[in-house]
Amino acid sequence: MVATLRTQSGSSTARQRQVLHQLKRRLGWSDAELHSAIGVESTTLLSAGQASVCIGRLGGGSLKHAPGTKPAPFARRRHKTDATRMIAPDHEEQITRLLREHFGNMAVGVAWLQKNFDAEQPRDLLTAKRAGQVIRVLKDMTERRQATCAKEAHLGAT
Repeated sequence: MVATLRTQSGSSTARQRQVLHQLKRRLGWSDAELHSAIGVESTTLLSAGQASVCIGRLGGGSLKHAPGTKPAPFARRRHKTDATRMIAPDHEEQITRLLREHFGNMAVGVAWLQKNFDAEQPRDLLTAKRAGQVIRVLKDMTERRQATCAKEAHLGAT
């Protein structure tokens, strides 16, 4: 939505009226004192330009996006989600390490990766979201294998 300069009488923004009333409370004024200071019977009768002048005169400064000013469309960097963020070298290293740890043989691990995730190499996963899914699955598989080995070792010792 694009902010436009409002010049008609009574076209002050809700934010401007809110700031005027906050300034009134800060100064300890009544409604009548505020209305006599701004020269109208109600803040709703002010135009956007008049309201900006009154806010400045009462010590309120300027609004972040005063009427007539358009905020920069992409002032801040767009937040990237895991679905759009590309796979990082750390992801590749962690997947390679987990494949070796779980399967023992990298060729078997790559075959598993290709079968389950349709990727011949970890970098073929492309997004951090898919890399995270692979890492989560590999960690779960490794933990289950270690738990099974520990259970078998415990049963074998008794």
